[in-house]
Amino acid sequence: MPVTITITADTAGDALRELREMSYASVPTITIAAKTSDAGPTQEQVDAAAARVNAAEATPPAPAAESAKEKKPRAKKEAAPKAVPDAPDAATAAQDDADEAEESTAALTIDSVKNASRAYITKFGMEHAQNDLMVVLKGAIGVDRISMIPADASQDVLANAIKAFETAAETNPYNRPVVAPKAA
Repeated sequence: MPVTITITADTAGDALRELREMSYASVPTITIAAKTSDAGPTQEQVDAAAARVNAAEATPPAPAAESAKEKKPRAKKEAAPKAVPDAPDAATAAQDDADEAEESTAALTIDSVKNASRAYITKFGMEHAQNDLMVVLKGAIGVDRISMIPADASQDVLANAIKAFETAAETNPYNRPVVAPKAA
């Protein structure tokens, strides 16, 4: 399945960092030696980085060891009847309320902001999310990329970014079509 990603950055290093942060998956670390001029990396450095990425992607997984024993079909277990939970008592309800209050006061991180953006990406697709979330983030906290949020950002800044992403996913401010969920 071909994927097209457009990243606007000042340098190749910024573009690679942004791609790595947006991927939410393990992407091999690519380092490009810093140059003293603004010319950016040389073509040789770009080619070497691309070769490292291609080599990492092309490496086949190790084959699983086959057992010498012949596999026997397993007998199917019958599912036990599910118990219907009783109505929660007052103590359980109070504990649930306390747990929810504790979760809402947990310290927010940049990862919390990334997780909040996933709802929009999942609902409307990466193609639309790339542009839309930059605008949403810029309007909420004044930066257009999650990677530009300072590491020491206040809880209010992080909460504003998260709220903006959640609101965008709920209200669909750009009238984007909802993408069909991928079959697992």
